[in-house]
Amino acid sequence: MGFFEKPTGAPLLPGRPEPISKERIRRALDSQDYNYGADEDGDIWGGWDNNTFWFVLLGKAQEILVIRGRWDKRLDPQQRAEVLPVLDDWSRQHIFPKPLTVTFAEDNDLRVFGEVAIDCENGITDEQLLLHIEAGIRTCLDMFAEISKQFPNARD
Repeated sequence: MGFFEKPTGAPLLPGRPEPISKERIRRALDSQDYNYGADEDGDIWGGWDNNTFWFVLLGKAQEILVIRGRWDKRLDPQQRAEVLPVLDDWSRQHIFPKPLTVTFAEDNDLRVFGEVAIDCENGITDEQLLLHIEAGIRTCLDMFAEISKQFPNARD
């Protein structure tokens, strides 16, 4: 085989890539007997180890799957300077999830989120979708566990 020739072997994963949809996300979650719900926008959410996760489709054609988890603990906004180096260390040592912080005006609590984005413009197989969902959840949970070690006195 020379440069730029299409491979003729069997595909690496079974199944055919299909467009991503909220229905396919629900089917993937159902296949694992996960409990989940949907908000008024139809965005899918669920809880794992007391942390909330959202499964959102973004992009012009709703082709980007974003798995966003929120750590179940709260910090004071003044602790941002303490938590940012922990999140920076995480980012240097791990490809994902992308950590971020948000201070909510209604309660003035600093919250930590983890986010994994997958471009599904060319479709995604059922096997790939489930792999990405599970990797997004597990890696966020790993990050949250690390943050919990660093901030054992964070509020519920």
